[in-house]
Amino acid sequence: MIDRAGYCFGSTLGKAAFDNAGCTGKSVNLSARASQKVAQIKELEARNSCRVNTKSTSLFIDDLATRRRLVDLPVRDETESSCIGFRAPSVALRAGIGTQHAVTYQVRQGDSVLYSHFDEGGWLYVVAYSSDGSVHGAGWMASEAIGFNDCRNWAG
Repeated sequence: MIDRAGYCFGSTLGKAAFDNAGCTGKSVNLSARASQKVAQIKELEARNSCRVNTKSTSLFIDDLATRRRLVDLPVRDETESSCIGFRAPSVALRAGIGTQHAVTYQVRQGDSVLYSHFDEGGWLYVVAYSSDGSVHGAGWMASEAIGFNDCRNWAG
């Protein structure tokens, strides 16, 4: 969110994760929604004593390629659960909150779907994995899109 607002990163990690193309400075204006999300993230980081190695040259987020294409960025929750072995008809995942956004992936039978982000107005950001643990896709779906009986098992 801060990168999208034009922030120029100075740390090794910031430069590696965000290329600083089009950055405008260290003081950026965030929308009210983005400011609220950043505050929520900072609160979670403080509560969990998070420390980031800003000297690192990489950022491990297995769905990073999808996140770069998102219209609406998710906020990670402190808990997670998973639909293991999706077995219903496909479910579209989208680049943003709402059906007007582009489809980023179709959850397929056999996928496992990880729930680990906060609900936003009845929409959830999820990541779909194959049985070997590789990421198939990610995106936003309506909270009720996958029901308990749509999965072989549930975890979490």
